[in-house]
Amino acid sequence: MKGVLLLISSTRMSQKSVEHAMRICREKELPLHVTFILDSEIAEHIFDQLTTEGFLGDRPGELVQNAVMAEYEIRGRTKIEEICNMARQNGVECNTVFKKGNILEQCRNIISLKKIEHIVITRRKRSNLSRFIFGSVIEQLRKEFTDVVFEVFDEE
Repeated sequence: MKGVLLLISSTRMSQKSVEHAMRICREKELPLHVTFILDSEIAEHIFDQLTTEGFLGDRPGELVQNAVMAEYEIRGRTKIEEICNMARQNGVECNTVFKKGNILEQCRNIISLKKIEHIVITRRKRSNLSRFIFGSVIEQLRKEFTDVVFEVFDEE
């Protein structure tokens, strides 16, 4: 199933990207695949920071990590539903994808499985040096999926 992949996350999203993805779907009569990937590394990073700094012990830290993941899941599912309702109101077929795990691996799987040809994504603000040193999921995907159109919006 071909279509437009709108990738959203608990840490970044842009209303402009949502509207743009819907515009593409309407113009090309393609389905919208609203995708939320619950990146497990986010909660792990928070947990590691809190325990390293001595704010939490292992058990309380684990409880905080689980609470963060649960909250992100609620936010993600809520946002997916809001976007799908908006899509239906605009006459756009909407499919939802909710995954947990590594964002790069999950994106690879979704792009391949759904034969995605167009991706709309929002990236968080950070310096070019940071992107160079730590890498970029978007740039990695662009290298691997050269036949896919990527449209990147900056975080609002």
